[in-house]
Amino acid sequence: MNTAKNLNPFDVIEERLVSLAQAIDTLTDYLTNERQNVDKPLSLSEATHYLDVSKATLYLLTSKREIPHLKRGQKLYFLKADLDQWLLSHRIEKGAAKEVNQTTEGGN
Repeated sequence: MNTAKNLNPFDVIEERLVSLAQAIDTLTDYLTNERQNVDKPLSLSEATHYLDVSKATLYLLTSKREIPHLKRGQKLYFLKADLDQWLLSHRIEKGAAKEVNQTTEGGN
C-alpha cells in the first residue's frame, strides 16, 4: 500500500504548521539576540577587533576626536552603528585613486 495516499491531509497540515512555528521561534530568538548585540556598546578591545586596528591607533583617533566614542571615567566605549557610519564616511569612491594619480602626475 502507498502510505502517501493513506495520510490524513489534516495531519500533514498540522506537521507543517508545527514546523513553521518552530522556524518562527528560532528566527525570533535570533533577532532578539542580534538587537541586543547591536545596542550594546563595544569595549576598546572589541572596537579594535571590529575595526581591525591597534589600540594605539584607536586611542589616537579618540584623542583627536576623529572617531565617535563614549567615555565613562577612564573607559572608552563605542557604538557599532557609529563605527559603521564612521567607516562609510571615510569611504574612497571607485575611481578616486585614479583621479589623484592623474593630478599628482600632472595629468589633466
